[in-house]
Amino acid sequence: MRDSEALAKALSLATDPLPKPIRALSLRVFSDRLLLQVQAREEPTRVDQYRVKNGEVLGPIPVKLTGPGELKDNLFPLQYADLKVIPRMVRHAERRAGLGDGGAREVSLQRNLPESMDIRFRIEVLGPLGKRRIDARKDGRILGLHFEAEPRKP
Repeated sequence: MRDSEALAKALSLATDPLPKPIRALSLRVFSDRLLLQVQAREEPTRVDQYRVKNGEVLGPIPVKLTGPGELKDNLFPLQYADLKVIPRMVRHAERRAGLGDGGAREVSLQRNLPESMDIRFRIEVLGPLGKRRIDARKDGRILGLHFEAEPRKP
């Protein structure tokens, strides 16, 4: 998440073989892997997942779609989001979360439904003082901070 080169390589492995433009359902970035869910070009009602870990791509893996709403409303052109901002945004979110030794566990990118059609990043930061979620626009600009206290374990 913090390493620009590693992230760029993982994104390239996941996206380069796909037909363009890529219509994504979600992108999730963890410290050790990346998960990308995209609309299947040959079957538009299907979503496939690609997993990149240790330089290897696993996929396409069909995704079981659940929940209300139309698939078309949840999809977005991946090119609309600035994926290069992820490492900088993670560092900023970790500082802003104020959790001391806390670190980002996950960065996700998807539509902000049902509140809006906006494409949003969401960074989850976990530390000894609790968990915070930081929301950001598709260009990486931080929008808000949400705090969830987690009880300390004895």
